[in-house]
Amino acid sequence: MIIIITYIRTDANETIATGHVMRCITISKILKSKGMQVCFVVSDENSTKMIRQNGYDLIVLNTDWKVLNEKYEYDFFKRIKAEGILIIDTYSATDKYVDEMSRIFKVAVFDDLFKEYYSAQIIINYNLYYPIFDYYNRYKDVDVKLLLGDKYVPLRSEFMQIEQNNRDSSRIEKIMMICGGGDILNSMYKILTYIRQEKIQLFMSVKWKIIVGAYNSNIECLKQLAEGNDNVELEINANNIAEIMSESNLCISAASTVLYECSAMQLPTIFYCTSDDQIYDVKSFGNGRGMFYAGDFRNDEIKTINRIVEYLSKLTNNSIDYLNMLVEAKNSVNKNGAENIVTEIIKLV
Repeated sequence: MIIIITYIRTDANETIATGHVMRCITISKILKSKGMQVCFVVSDENSTKMIRQNGYDLIVLNTDWKVLNEKYEYDFFKRIKAEGILIIDTYSATDKYVDEMSRIFKVAVFDDLFKEYYSAQIIINYNLYYPIFDYYNRYKDVDVKLLLGDKYVPLRSEFMQIEQNNRDSSRIEKIMMICGGGDILNSMYKILTYIRQEKIQLFMSVKWKIIVGAYNSNIECLKQLAEGNDNVELEINANNIAEIMSESNLCISAASTVLYECSAMQLPTIFYCTSDDQIYDVKSFGNGRGMFYAGDFRNDEIKTINRIVEYLSKLTNNSIDYLNMLVEAKNSVNKNGAENIVTEIIKLV
C-alpha cells in the first residue's frame, strides 16, 4: 500500500495560542484513520508541545514564526524529497509562500482573513462571517475547491460523542471560563479578581471552572486565586472540554473557535475580543445565538469587564432571561466539519 504523506505547516505559542494547531490535530486524526501519514512542520520548539503530546511526526525548522521564508522552506522540502499534500494553517503565510509550496505539493490553506490570493487547490474558511468576503469572485477563474461555512467547522471528536445536558433554567451554578491556549492579556484573572472584589455575592454564588491553556503565562496568579477560593477550580491543559461544557450553565470566553464549540453544545456564552482576528466573530455571533458580546478587552478592559458583570447579574438574577438565552442557543454548527474537510483533502491524492 502506498502511504501518502500529508505535511501540516502551522505554529503555536503565547502570542498566537493553540487554535491553529488544535484544528490541525483534529484533521490529522481523521487523516490517519484513512491510512494517511501525517507530519507537522513548525517554526520553533515553542510550537511542539501539543503536537508531541499527540504523538505525531514533527519537523522543527528553527526559523521565525512571524516570517515564513518561502525560499528557505522550498529548498528544505526539496532536500528531504517531500511530496504529497501540504495543509497550511498560519496567518504568517503569504501569497508568495503558498505559490512556492504549490510547486511541490497539492496545497490546502486555512484562510480566515481574506487578505491575499492563494494559489492553492483548497481554500478553507469555516467561520460564519465568510460571506463578508467575496471568495467566489476572487477564485472564479481558477480550479480551486472552496470549503466555506459551518459545514467545515473542524470540531474535535469529543463534541460528536458528548451531548449537551438539559440545563436547569432556574439558576446558574457552574460557569466555565476559557481564553484559548494563551491569554496574553491575563483577562481571565482580571475578570475574576474584579468580580471577587466588586461583586462578592455574585462571585460566591457560583462555581468557577477556569480552563488554563498550554501557553498561559499567568498560571501562578490563577493558582493563587484558586487556592484562596474553594469555588474556583483550575483545569490545566484540559482534554475534556466538551464534557466540561456539558456540565456548565454558562461560558465566559475570548472570541475564537470556542464559540463554535459552545454553539455545538448549546451553551449560553458571554464573549469578548482579545485580538484582531476575533473581531469578525462579533459579526457572526454578537448579541444573539445564545451569546452576549461584552467588548474588546484590548481597548477598554474595565468597560468590557463591567459589561460581563452586567450580563452575569442579569442572567443570575432572572431565570426568564437565562431561559431565553437557552432557547437562542440553537445548535447551528455542523459537527462533521473535520470529516468534510478530510473528504476533500483526500481527493487531492
